Amino acid sequence: EEFSPEDFAKHQAVILVLATYGEGDPTDNAVEFFKWLPTIENNTLPGIKYTVMGLGNRQYVNFNSCGRVADKELERMGAVRVYDRGEGDDDQNIEEDFEQWRCGGLWPALRSAMGAGRETEAAGEQSVLEAPEVVLAKLPLRAELLATGQAPPTDSLVQVGGSDILGKWYFNAFQCPVVKCEELRQVADPAVGKTTKHIDIDVSSAPGVEWRTADNLEILPQNPEDLVFWFARRLEVQDQLEDRVEFVRSPGV
Repeated sequence: EEFSPEDFAKHQAVILVLATYGEGDPTDNAVEFFKWLPTIENNTLPGIKYTVMGLGNRQYVNFNSCGRVADKELERMGAVRVYDRGEGDDDQNIEEDFEQWRCGGLWPALRSAMGAGRETEAAGEQSVLEAPEVVLAKLPLRAELLATGQAPPTDSLVQVGGSDILGKWYFNAFQCPVVKCEELRQVADPAVGKTTKHIDIDVSSAPGVEWRTADNLEILPQNPEDLVFWFARRLEVQDQLEDRVEFVRSPGV
């Protein structure tokens, strides 16, 4: 919702994932972007490489119109399309549409467009891709692993010396019973994601939790053990699963 044309123009490459709803309207956080597009003259963004993934529902007349409009407008403005536009259909299987688009050559196309993997043509030329340590230095948060019983780090910017500016939502969570779960669709098919439910959760037993109309409720799912172990092995932390992950501000943030 805080779209900045100046910041957008600084990017070397952008991946736009744009949803369309209603009568061809953009989502709330993309309104300013679509207001900006027609105000720009032709061939004013020649330095940007881009690709678009549209999300929509074929039951609507203006199916994926936001993705199509953005694709056409960026091309008019001189940006270079480096990968064909994808279109997801929520009336079928939008997740599969996205995976097919992503796995069909997205990353190789971006790497090729950004010069990764090619030898430099002139002495002293540097890759446009930043080194990992440079990227890490820009992140606002860093993770710390704490053994059981080890005191968590504190954040001086949080009232009353709060700790763990991100993970605390998990460790301060409470289990609450689901007292009502009703399917709202006349014909539902959960196997393909076609389900819409009304769920009532009883928070009366959770200490210090009060609910008022329009409040937000975070749902923290429990991941399957085999999935947890798979990621742990990939990250080489399978021996640290009993440790806590605490997220703290990076130096200077």
